[in-house]
Amino acid sequence: MTAKSSLPPAPDGTGVRAGNTLVLHIVSYALLWGLITWVSYYVCWPLIFVALVPFARLAIGPEYPITRLAVAWVAGTFYFGAIEYWFAFYNLGALAILAMLQGLSLLPIAVGIREGHRRRIPLCLTLPVCWVAGEYLRSLGPFGFPVGALAPALFRQLWVIQIADLGGMFLVSSAIAMVSGALCDIWPSSFTVRPRWSRALCATVVGVIGVWLCIAGYGSYRLIESRTTRESGPVVAVVQPDVPWASDVGDGYDPAQLFDKLIEFSREAAHRDPAPELIVWPEASVVTPLNPEFCRAEPAQIQRTVDFMVHQQPAADDARVRAWLEGKMRQGGDCAARIQALADETNASLIVGAPMRLPESNGGGGPWRSFNAAFFFRPHLPVVVQQKVHLFPAAERIPFVGTWAETPFRWLATVTGVQPEFELQPGAKFLPLAFGNTNGSHAFTLPICGEIDLARTAGVFLPHDQTRLLVNISDDGMFQRSAMLQVRQSMLAYRAVESRSAIARSANTGVSCFVRPTGEIAGAVTNAQGESWTGRGFPERAVIAEVLRRKASPSGANAAEIAPLVAEIRKLRTEAGVEGYSVQRIDLDTRQTLYSEIGDAFAQCCGGVMLLAFFVGVGRRR
Repeated sequence: MTAKSSLPPAPDGTGVRAGNTLVLHIVSYALLWGLITWVSYYVCWPLIFVALVPFARLAIGPEYPITRLAVAWVAGTFYFGAIEYWFAFYNLGALAILAMLQGLSLLPIAVGIREGHRRRIPLCLTLPVCWVAGEYLRSLGPFGFPVGALAPALFRQLWVIQIADLGGMFLVSSAIAMVSGALCDIWPSSFTVRPRWSRALCATVVGVIGVWLCIAGYGSYRLIESRTTRESGPVVAVVQPDVPWASDVGDGYDPAQLFDKLIEFSREAAHRDPAPELIVWPEASVVTPLNPEFCRAEPAQIQRTVDFMVHQQPAADDARVRAWLEGKMRQGGDCAARIQALADETNASLIVGAPMRLPESNGGGGPWRSFNAAFFFRPHLPVVVQQKVHLFPAAERIPFVGTWAETPFRWLATVTGVQPEFELQPGAKFLPLAFGNTNGSHAFTLPICGEIDLARTAGVFLPHDQTRLLVNISDDGMFQRSAMLQVRQSMLAYRAVESRSAIARSANTGVSCFVRPTGEIAGAVTNAQGESWTGRGFPERAVIAEVLRRKASPSGANAAEIAPLVAEIRKLRTEAGVEGYSVQRIDLDTRQTLYSEIGDAFAQCCGGVMLLAFFVGVGRRR
């Protein structure tokens, strides 16, 4: 099949008009695809079953193949940008570049679909294979994230998501894409055209219906089976503050007040009946390092830090820098002592998200190595620290740092303004952690923030005795109470099913909750209206900006002047946010899953098939 338009030249310009109409038709497919998918994500989940129909028709049309691929990339850029709109709260330039890079993943998908269509392979087969391959490719590398995946839209449909214990979230996405592909097979050009039924088309419809009947049967079986495989587990409390933030104004919150509130919530939770054996705080809930290597640093290390900071900021004064540093050290030490005293008093372990600083031993760069960490305080025992293993690109660590590939990413970070405050170091691995009392010990794995979003970074493929309980801590303040909180929540349901793990999650601004091994979400922290997230945005942002403006003015601002503004911030937070705690007894599951044994084999096979079709299609055009 040639790649030329079938429109004949016409001296009166009708061919040009027809060509322009066709291009508009192509663009309309792209816009419809993005709109349907966005609505299915955030408003009406059943629409996810038709979400890929416009994309498939965009890809397989015979006219203007190069134009179709270009439109697919542009549409994909807007598609991923719309789904990740929350990233604009953090940095609009970074969102644009990230969306363009992710849009490129649609090109091999479209070529693979076209090649399969040319060989008369039903779209109910080629579309799920190629789309899942694209989802898998987008999950790889430093920017790996399940953006644009179909499966999250169905995370509340427990009878559907049980198949994730066979092939992960990718298997659910493939079943959804199969429906879109079958619709394109039935109505290849328009839903208004009557289908031409044939033996092959009937087989397609029967096959897709059969697959979904099997999904329903398997899901029902696994849900019923869970009644006999669950075991009563430990009592856990999750604590949730509500501190949204933005790069231009921060969060406007006094860290000392936040810390006191977390202590208050924890003490209240500890006096519930039954009392929790583990209390979980969010990521970055304490802003100063808690480890003794920082809080009780040697005089030589303190002097080295002062010299480094003065060298970085020549206008800084040695004495003021030293006083600031020693104040941070005292603050960290005081916080660590209060948390340990709370653990000893309540006989409950606590997980607290905070930065970690270790002295740099090789003499190169700065005086400290920085980590994003979770501190595990145990009653009358030493503190254990889990360092975050998989860091968020650019914001926590520039990708490929120390290699030739660092340069372009460093340049992109400079252009977009997404420079990490500290170049964080990755942790080595997940530690085998456990808590308990005289009734027994409970092992768990501790993924931090976005590590829970992918199976391989969440610890799903670790031994089952280490993953029967996953504890996730996250700082979701950057999402500013948007619908992205629900998308993050959907990842929890799939991680639970994929490994048959129970999950306890504590997140700043939400959603802090518990997830059963069936994927059912329960025990979320809610407000007085029963909402686990509000979607009301960051209304106090303008007031915070005004407070900062007044404090930065030459005349300054005293406490009396800004007191009404602080009261307004508190009022807006109460109306828009969700904070508190939740205590639940966790149900554990004895089952192990096929997916935790074979990993992403299904998605990898789809990726291999798609890449083969892509290279065949590209080679044929040449």
